[in-house]
Amino acid sequence: MAGSPDRDEAPSPLSGEGCRAGQEFAHWASAPERWDASATVGRRDPAGEENQVEYQDFLNAVALRAKVSTDQAATLTRVTLETLAGRISAGQAENLAYQLPAGLDDCLRQPLRREHATSSFGLEEFVQRVADRPDVDRALAGAGVGAVLTTLREAVTRDQFDDTVAQLPKDFWQVIEPVGAGGGRHPHS
Repeated sequence: MAGSPDRDEAPSPLSGEGCRAGQEFAHWASAPERWDASATVGRRDPAGEENQVEYQDFLNAVALRAKVSTDQAATLTRVTLETLAGRISAGQAENLAYQLPAGLDDCLRQPLRREHATSSFGLEEFVQRVADRPDVDRALAGAGVGAVLTTLREAVTRDQFDDTVAQLPKDFWQVIEPVGAGGGRHPHS
């Protein structure tokens, strides 16, 4: 996936390795940046095509929103995306995955529990499934789900996000921040 025009291109240690959110972050976590979630996630590429987002930018936005470390954000992101993949259609999960960077895309392509694929459950059970994973701090699950879904909204095209939430109960909107809220730049500031 193309990087942002103001960055040097460097090969990602995460590409081609499957869903790696939650691993290999020591060098990033030790350098807290001044992240503006809405400024780093969901930027359009120079040609104005689909939304482009960098792996680390996504995780930093989740960390900022959920008020957690980068390592915790990586775990919450991986588990939330895997749970989402089991809640929406395989085709929709693939469409979302196509717009995410290596390291996040496979979280949507390979949900852990195929027996639950496209099963119907609401927000409360969704958060509970995230919290029940052994690598997730139960106290952070609710905030993490909201942070990941809000960041996902900014990272993919509007049509893809709308198609995704159309497959979810309306109660999911409770945890998705309004555009311009939650650590991001407000539209009129």
